[in-house]
Amino acid sequence: GAEVSGRAVIVLVAAEFILLAVMCVLIVAGKGVAAFPLESFAPTNIFSGAPGIALMTGLTSFIGVEAGILYSRETKNARRAIPRAVFGAIALIALFYVVATWIVIGGLGADSAVSAALQLQGDVVFALAHQFGGPWLLVPMQIFFCGSVLASAIAMHNAASRYMADLGSRGQLPRALGAFHAKRSVPHRASDLIALIGLAIVIVFALAQADPYIGLGTSLTGLLTIGLFGIQIAVVIAGYRVLRQYGALSRGVLVACVVGGTGLILAVTLMAVNYSVLTGIDAGW
Repeated sequence: GAEVSGRAVIVLVAAEFILLAVMCVLIVAGKGVAAFPLESFAPTNIFSGAPGIALMTGLTSFIGVEAGILYSRETKNARRAIPRAVFGAIALIALFYVVATWIVIGGLGADSAVSAALQLQGDVVFALAHQFGGPWLLVPMQIFFCGSVLASAIAMHNAASRYMADLGSRGQLPRALGAFHAKRSVPHRASDLIALIGLAIVIVFALAQADPYIGLGTSLTGLLTIGLFGIQIAVVIAGYRVLRQYGALSRGVLVACVVGGTGLILAVTLMAVNYSVLTGIDAGW
Protein backbone atom coordinates (compact mmCIF):
# COMPACT_ATOMS: atom_id res chain seq x y z
CA GLY A 1 0.00 0.00 0.00
CA ALA A 2 2.67 2.47 0.98
CA GLU A 3 4.73 1.34 -2.01
CA VAL A 4 1.92 1.95 -4.54
CA SER A 5 0.91 5.38 -3.24
CA GLY A 6 4.57 6.25 -2.72
CA ARG A 7 5.33 5.54 -6.37
CA ALA A 8 2.48 7.80 -7.49
CA VAL A 9 3.75 10.62 -5.29
CA ILE A 10 7.33 10.09 -6.51
CA VAL A 11 6.26 10.34 -10.17
CA LEU A 12 4.33 13.57 -9.62
CA VAL A 13 6.99 15.20 -7.47
CA ALA A 14 9.82 14.06 -9.76
CA ALA A 15 8.06 15.63 -12.75
CA GLU A 16 7.80 18.93 -10.88
CA PHE A 17 11.46 18.75 -9.85
CA ILE A 18 12.52 18.14 -13.45
CA LEU A 19 10.47 21.04 -14.80
CA LEU A 20 11.84 23.40 -12.15
CA ALA A 21 15.36 22.21 -12.94
CA VAL A 22 14.79 22.85 -16.67
CA MET A 23 13.51 26.35 -15.89
CA CYS A 24 16.57 27.04 -13.73
CA VAL A 25 18.91 25.86 -16.50
CA LEU A 26 17.16 28.14 -19.01
CA ILE A 27 17.43 31.12 -16.65
CA VAL A 28 21.14 30.47 -16.12
CA ALA A 29 21.65 30.07 -19.89
CA GLY A 30 19.85 33.36 -20.51
CA LYS A 31 21.33 35.48 -17.74
CA GLY A 32 24.68 33.85 -17.04
CA VAL A 33 26.29 34.66 -13.70
CA ALA A 34 23.57 37.27 -13.10
CA ALA A 35 21.29 34.31 -12.28
CA PHE A 36 23.26 33.94 -9.02
CA PRO A 37 23.07 37.41 -7.41
CA LEU A 38 25.31 37.66 -4.35
CA GLU A 39 22.96 40.32 -2.99
CA SER A 40 20.62 37.51 -1.98
CA PHE A 41 22.96 36.60 0.88
CA ALA A 42 23.65 40.13 2.09
CA PRO A 43 22.69 40.45 5.79
CA THR A 44 20.66 43.57 5.02
CA ASN A 45 18.49 41.52 2.65
CA ILE A 46 18.33 38.39 4.78
CA PHE A 47 17.04 40.28 7.82
CA SER A 48 14.92 42.80 5.93
CA GLY A 49 11.16 42.65 5.86
CA ALA A 50 9.73 40.15 8.33
CA PRO A 51 12.22 37.31 9.02
CA GLY A 52 9.80 35.72 11.49
CA ILE A 53 7.16 35.30 8.81
CA ALA A 54 9.77 33.90 6.43
CA LEU A 55 10.84 31.40 9.11
CA MET A 56 7.21 30.45 9.68
CA THR A 57 6.68 29.82 5.97
CA GLY A 58 9.85 27.74 5.80
CA LEU A 59 8.76 25.61 8.76
CA THR A 60 5.40 24.83 7.16
CA SER A 61 7.23 23.62 4.05
CA PHE A 62 8.72 20.72 6.01
CA ILE A 63 5.47 19.51 7.54
CA GLY A 64 5.21 15.77 7.05
CA VAL A 65 8.79 14.61 7.56
CA GLU A 66 7.87 13.46 11.05
CA ALA A 67 5.33 11.05 9.56
CA GLY A 68 7.98 8.69 8.19
CA ILE A 69 7.78 6.48 11.28
CA LEU A 70 4.13 5.78 10.47
CA TYR A 71 5.20 3.55 7.60
CA SER A 72 7.40 1.27 9.71
CA ARG A 73 4.84 -1.58 9.61
CA GLU A 74 4.78 -1.46 5.80
CA THR A 75 8.48 -0.95 5.14
CA LYS A 76 11.17 -3.57 4.82
CA ASN A 77 14.15 -2.97 7.12
CA ALA A 78 12.33 0.03 8.59
CA ARG A 79 15.02 0.93 11.14
CA ARG A 80 17.44 1.62 8.34
CA ALA A 81 15.19 2.65 5.45
CA ILE A 82 13.03 5.26 7.23
CA PRO A 83 15.84 7.39 8.76
CA ARG A 84 17.73 7.33 5.45
CA ALA A 85 14.60 8.37 3.55
CA VAL A 86 13.71 11.17 5.98
CA PHE A 87 17.18 12.73 6.22
CA GLY A 88 17.76 12.23 2.50
CA ALA A 89 14.49 13.98 1.64
CA ILE A 90 15.23 16.91 3.95
CA ALA A 91 18.72 17.36 2.47
CA LEU A 92 17.56 17.06 -1.14
CA ILE A 93 14.58 19.40 -0.75
CA ALA A 94 16.56 22.01 1.18
CA LEU A 95 19.47 22.03 -1.27
CA PHE A 96 17.31 22.02 -4.40
CA TYR A 97 14.95 24.77 -3.30
CA VAL A 98 17.71 27.03 -1.95
CA VAL A 99 19.44 26.89 -5.33
CA ALA A 100 16.15 27.18 -7.27
CA THR A 101 15.00 30.16 -5.20
CA TRP A 102 18.38 31.83 -5.70
CA ILE A 103 18.04 31.41 -9.48
CA VAL A 104 14.42 32.64 -9.41
CA ILE A 105 15.61 35.82 -7.67
CA GLY A 106 18.29 36.14 -10.34
CA GLY A 107 15.68 35.63 -13.04
CA LEU A 108 13.53 38.41 -11.63
CA GLY A 109 16.55 40.63 -11.02
CA ALA A 110 17.96 41.18 -7.57
CA ASP A 111 16.85 44.83 -7.46
CA SER A 112 13.31 44.13 -8.67
CA ALA A 113 12.67 40.68 -7.16
CA VAL A 114 10.57 41.93 -4.24
CA SER A 115 8.39 44.26 -6.32
CA ALA A 116 7.95 41.58 -8.99
CA ALA A 117 6.98 38.99 -6.38
CA LEU A 118 4.44 41.38 -4.84
CA GLN A 119 2.94 42.02 -8.26
CA LEU A 120 2.91 38.44 -9.53
CA GLN A 121 2.11 36.74 -6.20
CA GLY A 122 1.67 33.00 -6.86
CA ASP A 123 2.48 33.36 -10.57
CA VAL A 124 6.18 34.18 -10.09
CA VAL A 125 7.46 30.79 -11.23
CA PHE A 126 4.90 30.54 -14.02
CA ALA A 127 5.88 33.99 -15.32
CA LEU A 128 9.56 33.02 -15.37
CA ALA A 129 8.76 29.70 -17.04
CA HIS A 130 6.90 31.54 -19.82
CA GLN A 131 9.60 34.21 -20.14
CA PHE A 132 12.54 31.82 -20.47
CA GLY A 133 10.87 28.65 -21.77
CA GLY A 134 7.73 29.73 -23.56
CA PRO A 135 4.40 27.86 -23.59
CA TRP A 136 6.08 24.46 -23.99
CA LEU A 137 7.46 24.81 -20.46
CA LEU A 138 4.65 26.87 -18.91
CA VAL A 139 1.78 24.50 -19.73
CA PRO A 140 3.41 21.30 -18.39
CA MET A 141 4.50 23.22 -15.29
CA GLN A 142 0.92 24.35 -14.63
CA ILE A 143 -0.35 20.81 -15.15
CA PHE A 144 2.20 19.26 -12.82
CA PHE A 145 1.61 21.97 -10.25
CA CYS A 146 -1.88 20.50 -9.97
CA GLY A 147 -0.19 17.11 -9.78
CA SER A 148 1.99 18.27 -6.89
CA VAL A 149 -1.12 19.44 -5.04
CA LEU A 150 -2.58 15.98 -5.61
CA ALA A 151 0.66 14.41 -4.35
CA SER A 152 0.42 16.52 -1.19
CA ALA A 153 -3.18 15.43 -0.70
CA ILE A 154 -2.21 11.76 -1.10
CA ALA A 155 0.62 12.14 1.40
CA MET A 156 -1.64 13.89 3.92
CA HIS A 157 -4.32 11.24 3.49
CA ASN A 158 -1.81 8.44 4.00
CA ALA A 159 -0.40 10.06 7.13
CA ALA A 160 -3.84 10.82 8.60
CA SER A 161 -5.10 7.28 8.03
CA ARG A 162 -2.02 5.81 9.69
CA TYR A 163 -2.28 8.14 12.68
CA MET A 164 -5.89 7.02 13.05
CA ALA A 165 -4.95 3.35 12.64
CA ASP A 166 -2.25 3.65 15.28
CA LEU A 167 -4.70 5.21 17.73
CA GLY A 168 -7.16 2.43 16.91
CA SER A 169 -4.59 -0.31 17.52
CA ARG A 170 -3.85 1.25 20.92
CA GLY A 171 -7.53 1.32 21.86
CA GLN A 172 -7.73 5.13 21.96
CA LEU A 173 -10.11 4.98 19.00
CA PRO A 174 -12.33 2.04 17.97
CA ARG A 175 -10.01 -0.93 17.48
CA ALA A 176 -11.60 -1.71 14.11
CA LEU A 177 -9.81 1.34 12.72
CA GLY A 178 -6.45 -0.24 13.55
CA ALA A 179 -6.98 -3.15 11.15
CA PHE A 180 -4.64 -3.56 8.18
CA HIS A 181 -5.75 -5.14 4.90
CA ALA A 182 -4.60 -8.75 4.63
CA LYS A 183 -3.25 -8.42 1.07
CA ARG A 184 -2.41 -4.75 0.63
CA SER A 185 -1.04 -4.17 4.15
CA VAL A 186 -2.73 -0.77 4.43
CA PRO A 187 -5.06 0.58 7.18
CA HIS A 188 -8.06 0.33 4.86
CA ARG A 189 -10.77 1.10 7.41
CA ALA A 190 -9.02 4.21 8.72
CA SER A 191 -8.32 5.26 5.12
CA ASP A 192 -11.99 4.87 4.16
CA LEU A 193 -13.10 6.93 7.16
CA ILE A 194 -10.58 9.69 6.39
CA ALA A 195 -11.85 9.77 2.80
CA LEU A 196 -15.45 10.12 3.99
CA ILE A 197 -14.50 12.92 6.39
CA GLY A 198 -12.66 14.71 3.58
CA LEU A 199 -15.67 14.34 1.28
CA ALA A 200 -17.98 15.76 3.95
CA ILE A 201 -15.68 18.78 4.45
CA VAL A 202 -15.57 19.46 0.70
CA ILE A 203 -19.36 19.27 0.45
CA VAL A 204 -19.83 21.70 3.35
CA PHE A 205 -17.40 24.22 1.85
CA ALA A 206 -19.01 23.81 -1.58
CA LEU A 207 -22.49 24.47 -0.17
CA ALA A 208 -21.08 27.56 1.59
CA GLN A 209 -19.63 28.67 -1.79
CA ALA A 210 -16.21 29.15 -0.20
CA ASP A 211 -13.18 29.72 -2.39
CA PRO A 212 -11.77 26.22 -3.02
CA TYR A 213 -8.14 27.35 -2.78
CA ILE A 214 -8.14 30.05 -0.10
CA GLY A 215 -11.25 29.11 1.84
CA LEU A 216 -10.71 25.36 1.82
CA GLY A 217 -7.12 24.62 0.89
CA THR A 218 -4.85 27.14 2.55
CA SER A 219 -7.06 27.99 5.53
CA LEU A 220 -7.44 24.37 6.63
CA THR A 221 -3.81 23.63 5.87
CA GLY A 222 -2.77 26.54 8.07
CA LEU A 223 -5.06 25.45 10.89
CA LEU A 224 -3.90 21.84 10.70
CA THR A 225 -0.26 22.95 10.58
CA ILE A 226 -0.69 24.85 13.84
CA GLY A 227 -2.42 21.82 15.34
CA LEU A 228 0.37 19.48 14.26
CA PHE A 229 3.07 21.70 15.74
CA GLY A 230 1.01 21.88 18.94
CA ILE A 231 0.94 18.08 19.08
CA GLN A 232 4.71 17.99 18.59
CA ILE A 233 5.12 20.32 21.58
CA ALA A 234 3.05 17.88 23.65
CA VAL A 235 5.24 15.00 22.40
CA VAL A 236 8.41 16.84 23.47
CA ILE A 237 6.98 17.37 26.96
CA ALA A 238 5.75 13.78 27.20
CA GLY A 239 9.09 12.42 25.96
CA TYR A 240 10.95 14.48 28.54
CA ARG A 241 8.74 13.21 31.36
CA VAL A 242 8.98 9.56 30.29
CA LEU A 243 12.75 9.62 29.85
CA ARG A 244 13.17 11.37 33.18
CA GLN A 245 10.91 8.84 34.88
CA TYR A 246 13.00 5.91 33.61
CA GLY A 247 16.34 7.62 34.22
CA ALA A 248 17.20 7.76 30.52
CA LEU A 249 17.37 11.55 30.23
CA SER A 250 20.91 12.34 29.12
CA ARG A 251 22.28 15.84 28.84
CA GLY A 252 22.12 15.69 25.04
CA VAL A 253 18.48 14.63 25.06
CA LEU A 254 17.66 17.36 27.57
CA VAL A 255 19.26 19.99 25.34
CA ALA A 256 17.34 18.59 22.34
CA CYS A 257 14.06 18.79 24.28
CA VAL A 258 14.68 22.38 25.37
CA VAL A 259 15.88 23.61 21.98
CA GLY A 260 13.25 21.67 20.03
CA GLY A 261 10.42 22.60 22.37
CA THR A 262 11.40 26.27 22.38
CA GLY A 263 11.59 26.29 18.58
CA LEU A 264 8.19 24.66 18.25
CA ILE A 265 6.59 27.10 20.71
CA LEU A 266 8.10 29.97 18.74
CA ALA A 267 6.78 28.46 15.50
CA VAL A 268 3.24 28.05 16.83
CA THR A 269 3.28 31.61 18.19
CA LEU A 270 4.41 33.01 14.84
CA MET A 271 1.77 31.01 12.98
CA ALA A 272 -1.03 32.04 15.31
CA VAL A 273 -0.09 35.73 15.27
CA ASN A 274 0.41 35.74 11.49
CA TYR A 275 -2.40 33.35 10.59
CA SER A 276 -3.75 35.61 7.84
CA VAL A 277 -0.29 35.76 6.24
CA LEU A 278 0.11 32.00 6.49
CA THR A 279 -3.25 31.25 4.88
CA GLY A 280 -3.80 34.27 2.66
CA ILE A 281 -7.17 35.15 4.19
CA ASP A 282 -8.13 38.36 5.94
CA ALA A 283 -10.45 36.79 8.50
CA GLY A 284 -9.10 36.41 12.01
CA TRP A 285 -9.60 33.58 14.46
